[in-house]
Amino acid sequence: MLRFKVLIFLIPVTLFAAQVECRIGGFSTPAFAQEALVNVAGRWVITMEMPEAGDATLTLEQEGADLKGMLSSQAGDLEIIGVVEENEENEEIEIVFWGSFDADGSGTFIDINFFATLMEETDKPTMSGEMEIVLPDGPMAINFLAVKIE
Repeated sequence: MLRFKVLIFLIPVTLFAAQVECRIGGFSTPAFAQEALVNVAGRWVITMEMPEAGDATLTLEQEGADLKGMLSSQAGDLEIIGVVEENEENEEIEIVFWGSFDADGSGTFIDINFFATLMEETDKPTMSGEMEIVLPDGPMAINFLAVKIE
């Protein structure tokens, strides 16, 4: 009978503790996945400020604030992961996603990072931002615009 009473006491304590934020190394990580303020899942067409790069298609899946998907371009396909966050200072929705690939098969990976802001004043969901390509001799930044097509 004592085990049953201890168990009944521990259930609410465990549920409460699971909702408390864990603080690790200065970062705050909630115990449960955060819900995003907006859903950006679907297909997007990305146009770079560098015309020779051609357009790319971004396909995103979203669970809470977490993103995963595929970036497809004339250079090939790149698996990406990312997050959707609210910038509390300016109340903008920010989308950040990234991926890495072995450019020449030598084991030297190139990182590609996208930093975007969701634009609300448009007819279709649109994000604009900067793509950063981290090359061995330094990063290169290219502005982009992405429009949701599905």
